[in-house]
Amino acid sequence: MEQQKKAQYSINSCGWLLLFVFYLQFLTGETLNLIWGKMLWGSVPQYVAIVCVQIFAVVIPCTVFLLLKNAKPTEILKTRKLNVPTGIVCFLIGVFAQPVAGLINSPVIMAMSKGGQVSPQLNIPQNFGGYLLGLVVVALIPAVFEELLMRGIVLHSTEKYGYRLSLAISSIWFALLHNSFENFLGMLFLGFVLCYAVWMTQSVYAGIIIHFSFNASALTMQYLGQPNIWVMWLYIIVSIFLFCVCLSAINRKLVRRYRSNKMFVYILKALLNLPVILIILGITMFHFCI
Repeated sequence: MEQQKKAQYSINSCGWLLLFVFYLQFLTGETLNLIWGKMLWGSVPQYVAIVCVQIFAVVIPCTVFLLLKNAKPTEILKTRKLNVPTGIVCFLIGVFAQPVAGLINSPVIMAMSKGGQVSPQLNIPQNFGGYLLGLVVVALIPAVFEELLMRGIVLHSTEKYGYRLSLAISSIWFALLHNSFENFLGMLFLGFVLCYAVWMTQSVYAGIIIHFSFNASALTMQYLGQPNIWVMWLYIIVSIFLFCVCLSAINRKLVRRYRSNKMFVYILKALLNLPVILIILGITMFHFCI
């Protein structure tokens, strides 16, 4: 009975789910632009677009997937409760991971900015009310829904191969799903951190907290404005140190960290299956052909 249940959540089936999520993000955005432009004669507000994409491209496909698999969220999510100290540590991990991810992204961003190929950024909140709204729409909503997808459904499909392989596959898929060349390495790093935290705490809540504080930290930096270069470098150096301290503070005794056999082979299989290849082709198309 257990083997039958695991077969329902294969890596390949999750690859098809991610394929739908990836292209639905684009289709939702384009459809919304078309409808909004005809009815209201203007561009779609970014916050409206984010909410619509999360609902139609993440929540609905995940719900359909679970219904087709005849599964309940409680069957696939790691729902161990976090104590307050662990929750605080997770929040700090997200805060300090944000400048580290920015540093990782910086060489690619600088190279692409010379060719004018960097994707447009979110609008900076103009007042405190806009900042609070951004915390909900930009930081909280994607953190909840994307974690239920990536550290819920996807993690469930990879965990039987061992936590190391699960870290690798989940991180790569998470980065691909964000459809951003300039932020790929930073998202790869964040995906690794999120999967590691959920594995070691056995709680999806750890991923949601880290993901939220990561997004909130970026939004806060935008709202407050960029400091001078020396303050920024000091902030990055301190963040790297504190990030390592906080990450090492996570309780790692809950999980037996056994080796993943044939790790390289399984990573290749996860990258070279049809749905993932179609996602990679889509990323190339969106960035160079559209």
